[in-house]
Amino acid sequence: MIAKRAYPYLCRDSDRHGRVRYRLRVPGRKALTIKGQFGSSEFAENYRAAVEDHSPKQVRFAGEAGTFNRLGSEYLHSAAFTSLAAETRRTRRYCVEKFLDRFGDLSVANLERRHVQKIIDDCKPGQSRIVLSMLRALIALAIRNGHREDDPTIGIKRPKISSEGWHTWTEEEIAQYEARHPARSPARLAFALALYTGQRSADLIRMGRQHVRDNKINVAQQKTQTRLWIPLDPRLLEVIQATPSEHLTFIVSEHGKPFATPPTWFA
Repeated sequence: MIAKRAYPYLCRDSDRHGRVRYRLRVPGRKALTIKGQFGSSEFAENYRAAVEDHSPKQVRFAGEAGTFNRLGSEYLHSAAFTSLAAETRRTRRYCVEKFLDRFGDLSVANLERRHVQKIIDDCKPGQSRIVLSMLRALIALAIRNGHREDDPTIGIKRPKISSEGWHTWTEEEIAQYEARHPARSPARLAFALALYTGQRSADLIRMGRQHVRDNKINVAQQKTQTRLWIPLDPRLLEVIQATPSEHLTFIVSEHGKPFATPPTWFA
């Protein structure tokens, strides 16, 4: 079966195990399987790369040799980076680019443990954990490339995050939200999906009616790659049935397009 016009030359079929797959069949070219959940940003990215027939090219890294600009450029083209989940890549890239804006011209060999500690101390608790992970990935690459022999991030502890966490809504607060947003509104549907599935926002924006079967909703978690069948709460089913939708995902923008990343109102 040919998929929708949003993906020309894309065909849907099943492999010998009965699993659904999507194949790009461009005349004169070898058929390619497009990986990722259909309708997700990862799927769209893989489809676009296949259509454009990206082939390995000689990469010209930015920055002078030995600087963080060069190391950052090498890392963003490395297998370690490309093997990360799409959402993790987006966050990591942003973190690397912000780091390079401040320290890109500095020498990788001159980074000391006290410098790393100062960088971490200057970050907010939530950001500091991400920055420390990014620095460890950069230094690991520097060691593999022979630009360093030691790791100055060793011994730097991940800052603790407040144990209080996010405020859990009370039954009264949930009732107030539901009273303000009728069952047919997209905001109510997004809220119901979050409330009755308990999934991350990156997974919620990929859910659609095609994932509902036998009173369960199928979720392929983007971060862990875990596939779940979550029992469909009758209250969630009621909202889904009351909300008109002709799209592949439940949650769409005001222009009817799926979100590539969670919208700000999920925060």
